[in-house]
Amino acid sequence: MTKSIERLTCHLSSSIGEMYCIRHRSG
Repeated sequence: MTKSIERLTCHLSSSIGEMYCIRHRSG
């Protein structure tokens, strides 16, 4: 269930979404 939200946030074309995606993609 959490993965769905994370994926949505990462898919968001917003500064927060981008930052969240980059922060989660620290690898």
